[in-house]
Amino acid sequence: MKSVLLLFAVSVLIHAQANTAALQQQIAQDFEKMKSSDANQRIAAFDDIASIGCPSCNHSAQPILDGIESAIHSGAVTHDDMSARLIALLTTEAAYDTKIQDAFDKSGASIAPENYYDYIGDLIMAVVHMRDPRSLNALMYFIDSGNMATSAIASFGDAALEQVLPLIDSPIRQSHFGHRSGLRHPAYTVLSKMVEAKNLQNFSDPPAARAKIKDRLMTAAGSEPDIWARQAAITGLGTLGDPDAVALLQRIVDTDTTPDLQGRPGRNLVREEAQRALSKAKKP
Repeated sequence: MKSVLLLFAVSVLIHAQANTAALQQQIAQDFEKMKSSDANQRIAAFDDIASIGCPSCNHSAQPILDGIESAIHSGAVTHDDMSARLIALLTTEAAYDTKIQDAFDKSGASIAPENYYDYIGDLIMAVVHMRDPRSLNALMYFIDSGNMATSAIASFGDAALEQVLPLIDSPIRQSHFGHRSGLRHPAYTVLSKMVEAKNLQNFSDPPAARAKIKDRLMTAAGSEPDIWARQAAITGLGTLGDPDAVALLQRIVDTDTTPDLQGRPGRNLVREEAQRALSKAKKP
């Protein structure tokens, strides 16, 4: 009986090793395709990486992350290597997005593959999931892509603050996913998230970082000409909850006369945001 069990165990081990070797080969091929100059090849390689480790995962709201984690846990690729490859891919897409925007500005036509920005959203999610400080530069390019990018950037402490602060003086033009202008709003969104306790602890000198960020938020909340950026700064003051921040929020609620962007009578988005921030700041 022991001999039978031993043979079974050896057979299982050999089978597992063979599967791991095959998976390693497939992942290595996909990593090479990620370097392709053809965007469709890169997209296909990412899709394969995201599913190869777990082709039928259904226990997560994010099957892409299931697949990546399963590939890592299989032993076919290390967490560090997977992270580095995903960051490199996002860096490649940042450069390609610049070409897309340049081409669009010149011709008015998009050269992006179909569903390209759905893929970018998935790739950003995967990179953020790895929680790797090396991803900061790549994520900074996509700072205007939404909450995933801004939340990740806010967690990277001193290095992130150094890159975010210059953006608060960028041109006041509407920002949209994939375009590199009008970054004041996402920049202030990051600053507002940086003053959350979980992110402040990542700075080398949390009190000093808090004071520097607070100064920028106070100034923007009172006078920032871009309404969306101003709202983001106001949100951060609600997180801070300091007496002078509360006083400024109350003053905005009582006296601000910013017109509604859509001309709706009785609406003032700045005042409404200040009221929400004030309620948050006053919570025990």
